[in-house]
Order: sequence, then C-alpha cells, then structure tokens
Amino acid sequence: MRDLPPAARLPLLFFGMISLLAGVAAGLARLGWEMPPLAARAAGWHGALMIPAFFGTVIGLERAVAIGRLWAYAAPAAAGLGSLCLIAGAPVAATQALTLLGAAVMLAASLQVLDRLTAPFTIVLALGAACWLVGNLAWLLRYDIARRNARQSGLTRYIALCLLSGYVWLALSGALGPAGALAPGNPWRDAAIHALALGFVFGMVFGHAPTIFPAVARVKIPYHPAFYLPLLALHASLAWRVSGGLAGDFAVQRGAAAANAGALLLLIATIVTSVVRGRRQTAKEMPDETS
Repeated sequence: MRDLPPAARLPLLFFGMISLLAGVAAGLARLGWEMPPLAARAAGWHGALMIPAFFGTVIGLERAVAIGRLWAYAAPAAAGLGSLCLIAGAPVAATQALTLLGAAVMLAASLQVLDRLTAPFTIVLALGAACWLVGNLAWLLRYDIARRNARQSGLTRYIALCLLSGYVWLALSGALGPAGALAPGNPWRDAAIHALALGFVFGMVFGHAPTIFPAVARVKIPYHPAFYLPLLALHASLAWRVSGGLAGDFAVQRGAAAANAGALLLLIATIVTSVVRGRRQTAKEMPDETS
C-alpha cells in the first residue's frame, strides 16, 4: 500500500484537533481561567502544543497526502503522539524523541517533493526556517498574488483576505521585535508572540482550511460567506488582546484569550456545518446523476 486511505487519515487529523484544543485550554489556564486539571497541568506546554504538536501534525499530514507515501504519515503520527505524551504528563524525553522523529520524516518528505519538482517554493519548503526572511521579503511583498485575488469573489477573495490580514499581524510582530518584545520577560511579549502565532499563522490556517480539509479527508466543504465570521472574531479578539498586552492590562489579556479560543471553536463549527451542507448537496445531486 503506497498511500493511506482517506478514512485512515482521520485519526491523525483527530490528533491535530486534540493538540489544538489542549493547547488553547493550556493557554487559557496560563492566564488564570479555570480549566480541567489535565489542561491546567499542561499550562507550561501551551507553545509546544500549539506549534510543534498541532502544526507538526496538520502540516505533516498535508505533506504526506501530497506525496502519497505511507512512510510520510509517520511525521503527523509522531507529532500527534508527542502531544498526547505532553497532555498525559509522560517524560519530556518521550515527547522530544517523537518531535524529532516527526521533524526528520517531515524533512525527508519535503526533500522528496523537492526531488520531484525543483522550484522556488519546494526549495523554500525544504530549507524551512533558514529561508524565513527571504520568503517574507520576496514572496510576501513583491510576488504575492493575494492583493490581486482580494478583488475577486467567493472563496478566492476569502483566502486572499485571510492572507493579507495575516501579513498585517506579521508586520506588527516584526515591528515589536527590535524593541525586545519577543524576549522572555518583556511586557510586550504576549502581544508580539500572539500577533505572529494567532494573527499570521492562524490567519493562514483560516484561509487554507476550506481547501486542505477536503484534500485530506475527501469531504466536500462548499464556500459560504459565513466563513468570514470566525475570521472577524479572530482579528477582533486578537486586537483586543494585543491592546491589553501593550497597555500591560492583564484583565484585558485574560478576557481576550477566551475570545481567541471562541474564534477557533467558531472556525471548527463553521467547517463542520459546511461539511454537513456539502453532504446534503451531494445527496441531492445523486438522483440527477443516475437518471
């Protein structure tokens, strides 16, 4: 078997969702919200659950689907299992080993993509963090088509606006960086990190979810203007959080963090609703195809 059937990919996607929910709950626990004991114990692992665990799982899964090789699914599986180890309180060494395994397989998958197609975007994928600055300055600023697509309609416009709004948060985080905002202990650290991680990174997630989920799970997700609701909720709650972070108002940060979590849950609810709508549309089309 060269590839993993769509139904068998769903547990890996489930690992990613568990990492996301646990990471959000851990983040809220860090800000004093009452969370289940399991989430409270994982409060110190908020960043690890959100970045290497969640994104390692979903991006690794997307890469595995793209190359269609069974071994590539070891990357999201390892990242997902690593998150479960963190949540369960297993030795940190176990999570570190699984994360390293996931990263190694992800790199191997990226190199195979590069071997199949040698192009600027595959080279950037393989080099990863080493090309971060080059990618931001060259693709994001000069050659990005999001500005043109923002004048289109439907899903194309939605994706473009997700990307462009994410660039704004990336620029803000970058502007705060030279002031030391990304350094541990800096009072603006929460604002700078979440402008990057929530505004930019999750802006990309919101934009690509309607195309990645159908490719991975083989489900129909028809576009609907309701997709803008979680996007607006994300940006509004993040602006609230960043303003509180810059002002040093912990109460504002705490309330905004709950709103951030609500925006992510709203995205999941929107996608699930769209999947149900897509299935109903497919069911209605079936009689026409057989007649």
